[in-house]
This record gives sequence, structure tokens and C-alpha cells, in this order.
Amino acid sequence: AAISATRKRLAWTLALLLLTGLGCAQDVWAFAGTIQQVLGSARIARKSGQQAPAIRGDQLYEGDTVMTAAQSNVQIRMVDDAQVWLRPITEFKISSYRSKQHGADRDEAKMQLVAGSLRTITGAISPAKGGDYKLSTPNATIGIRGTEFDAVHATPQYAAEVGMDPGTYNRVYRGSTLLAG
Repeated sequence: AAISATRKRLAWTLALLLLTGLGCAQDVWAFAGTIQQVLGSARIARKSGQQAPAIRGDQLYEGDTVMTAAQSNVQIRMVDDAQVWLRPITEFKISSYRSKQHGADRDEAKMQLVAGSLRTITGAISPAKGGDYKLSTPNATIGIRGTEFDAVHATPQYAAEVGMDPGTYNRVYRGSTLLAG
């Protein structure tokens, strides 16, 4: 009888673990993109707090931050085929990146340009296709209406290094954006 009770507890424990694990299935869709190229050096800070050098082929997930060193660039292909090029001395965080194509319940791309500059060409996730695509800096949000643009957030340190005034800047090559402070 004691063995039977132990087996029942074990079966219930395993069932609870499986159900709890199924509740975490959403994290499977947290895959956001892949590092395509690293010129110079860069680091990835994971949501877990771990940091490692960025190398070609590294997968990026929601909550990850990529940081480029001076004279370094990183190219990222996002899950929806968007392209992001991080320029030197840049800190870029992927807050949320979900695609219906890959099982998410909605198309959403929310990223933060903490410091530095980037260039991007949007992919399948865009407001024109019913998705939510935003790039934020510490003092502004850029709502994307277009397909190709540059963004710069010049912190005082970054601005001094590159010879510009601090602030958020946006240049559109195709389409349009809305910059709101």
C-alpha cells in the first residue's frame, strides 16, 4: 500500500510538472532572430543575466540585449525576415518579438535602442500588415510606417564620441515613421 501511495504521488507530481511545462510553451515562441555577422566584437546579455561574446549563428530571444564595441557592427536577421544592422557603440534590446507565422497569437515587434545607432529593414511584421512594430529610445518612440530607416540615440557619452548633440534621430529611406517624445 505504501508503494502504491508513493506511485500515486509520483504520478501526480509528474502530471503537475507536465502541466506547468505546458504553461511555459509560450517561451518557445520567444525566439526573435539570429546573428548573421559580427565585424569586430560584440556581446549578448541574456534575459537570465548571463553574458557572452556574440558570434555568427547565435540565436536571440525576447529580453536579450546586443552590445557592439567601438569600430564593430552586428547584422541580425529577425524571425520575420527583418534585417537589423547595429553600428559601433550600440546597445539594442529585444523587448518583444512575436510572429503569427511562428505560432504567436499576434505580430508584435518591440525593441529598445538604449544607446547608439542602427539601420533596419522591416520584415513581415509591420503596421501595414496588421502588426505592431515599435522602436523605443530612452526619450522617444518611433512608430514604423515604412520599411527602411536609421535610428540613433545619442547618449551624452555617445554624442561626445561621435561629435553630435545628445538626442534621438531618425532617417527614413523608404516608407515613413512617426517619432514621438
